[in-house]
This record gives sequence, C-alpha cells and structure tokens, in this order.
Amino acid sequence: MVVLVLHYLVYRGEPLRDQGWLAYRDMPRARHFASAFEQMAEQRMAGHFSDNPGGIEAPARELWGEPARMGDRSFDIPVFPRLSLLVVLWKPSEVEEGSARILFPPGAPHYLHSEDLAALGVVLAERMVGLDTRKQGPSGGV
Repeated sequence: MVVLVLHYLVYRGEPLRDQGWLAYRDMPRARHFASAFEQMAEQRMAGHFSDNPGGIEAPARELWGEPARMGDRSFDIPVFPRLSLLVVLWKPSEVEEGSARILFPPGAPHYLHSEDLAALGVVLAERMVGLDTRKQGPSGGV
C-alpha cells in the first residue's frame, strides 16, 4: 500500500474525461491486466457478496463509502483524496450469475498508472471481504 501512496503523490497521467465511471479494461494500458483484475478483484467480490448484496453495506460504510445508484447495491468508496472507486454488485438471476464491478472515475489515470489502479482495486476487494463479519468463523478468519 505504501507504494500506491507514493505513486499517487508523484504520478501525473492524463485524465480521460470529466464524468462517468469506467471499467478497469477501459483504462489506458490496462488490457493486459484486465483478466487478472477481473479474477482477483471483481470475481472475488462477486463470489463473496453477490448472493447477499446487502452484506456489502457494513464493510463499505467502514471504509467511508456512500451509497450509489447502480446495480442491486453500490457504494462510492474514497481511496485517496480526489480518487474514489465505485463498487457495484448484481444479484444472481435465473439466467445469470451474480457479478461485481469495480469502476474507476475517468480522472483515475491522472493519479495512478494502470498497474497501480489494478492493485488498488484488488486491495479494496480484499479489504471489503476481510471486513465482512457475516462469513467469519469463531476464530475471526474467513
């Protein structure tokens, strides 16, 4: 995490646009990391929370997340000053499995390189899963 903070302080890329949210795969130079990011961050979140999207509320609020209006449940979570990530969950349906997305603001590449953005999403996913006390056993582990 220290490396991410240092990169945040010194990196200055180009923002893509002013509004909206982008999938990781849409970030500059992120295509080669996209499948690993989806597996390590988004599938991890989906596997843990999609059966009960409401379970994300306590971990998200502990990280100062604010509810958002996307999917079945979503939170805008500040990770650095001027940089937040949007975590979106969808419940399983009769035709699709539950899923999760971690979305980035268009200005994210201005603050961090694509590899750092991937690491940030993975750290956020692991932190949220780790903060979810619903599925922890008596020893406190998952």
